[in-house]
Amino acid sequence: KRLELLEAPFWQALLNGDDELATQVALCSALERNLLLIEFMETVVSDAYITQATALDAWQWDDFLQDRVHRDPAIAEWTARSKKEMGQVVRRILAEAGYLKNTRNLQLQHVLIRPEVRVLLENSYRHRILACLRISSPRSDDTDTDA
Repeated sequence: KRLELLEAPFWQALLNGDDELATQVALCSALERNLLLIEFMETVVSDAYITQATALDAWQWDDFLQDRVHRDPAIAEWTARSKKEMGQVVRRILAEAGYLKNTRNLQLQHVLIRPEVRVLLENSYRHRILACLRISSPRSDDTDTDA
């Protein structure tokens, strides 16, 4: 169900690619379906890389949600358990995609975006998702493949 919003070329990459490629395509799908995940990556995770933090802190998810209440008051009505579970899912997604070393210590890692994923996202005009994937590394790291 998570992959429904992706077109056939993404499915082909998922079926025919290696584990790393499949993981990056799966992250694209998660981002396509989840605006909160996109915004968390664009703000909290991106800021951590920019400031050269070594790790995220679990409380950052709670602060992020509290900040989002101003735009979506429904978030204030979510139970503490729901918020905690969503934070755990987000951390697991980031760990599986390689941005976090694991879900316990939340140490940040650099991820190089596969050229195939970059092309798929550019060709489908998913520039915001591509920007999210690139948060951990300078742009030149994953765009030199055209040279």
